[in-house]
Amino acid sequence: MADFNQHHMLLPGMKPRPAVVILGKFAGEETLKSESKATFVFLRNCSNFTFNLEGKAAKVMCENCNNVRIMISQSLVTGTMDICNSESVLIKLQQTCQIPIFQVDNSNDITIEIDDRSCIKSVYFQRSKNIAAIVSGIEKVDIVTVSSPERDIDGMEEFPQFVAHWNASYSGFLTEKMRRAGIYPLAEQREPYDSK
Repeated sequence: MADFNQHHMLLPGMKPRPAVVILGKFAGEETLKSESKATFVFLRNCSNFTFNLEGKAAKVMCENCNNVRIMISQSLVTGTMDICNSESVLIKLQQTCQIPIFQVDNSNDITIEIDDRSCIKSVYFQRSKNIAAIVSGIEKVDIVTVSSPERDIDGMEEFPQFVAHWNASYSGFLTEKMRRAGIYPLAEQREPYDSK
């Protein structure tokens, strides 16, 4: 835990968050029963591994993992989950768990299983492919199927970022390109991005 907090700068007067670092697990299963809503869970360099999060947590990050299953039973306090540099990751939001925002960077074959469409709102992705949501165990909704482009159409922005979100008038996710102009990013287009 000390090693994790040393790499994350804290504001003066703030205490470090409780952190659980799961590093280099190969095969097997582990369950964390967290009581603190400030707990930061960090999975790194894990393979053929199942992680069960029971209880409260602020955030979950998955980095450099391969063939990992992450089972989450309660909504995350920050409302975000990050997946980077990973392949074949399954995230299952159990019961009425909600994680409104997923951020996926440089990752492939990411599946999010949910009971209802209200469990997730948006998926931000960059340099990633084969991201899908499975609703109620039967309806598969592709978020992006091919790799997101490495350059903007006009060639100005390297590794553009996209956001996909549910859209009532469109049968699945509507994907828009994010434009970084000023402090906050803006969605650039209101038409479905053709990811096929």
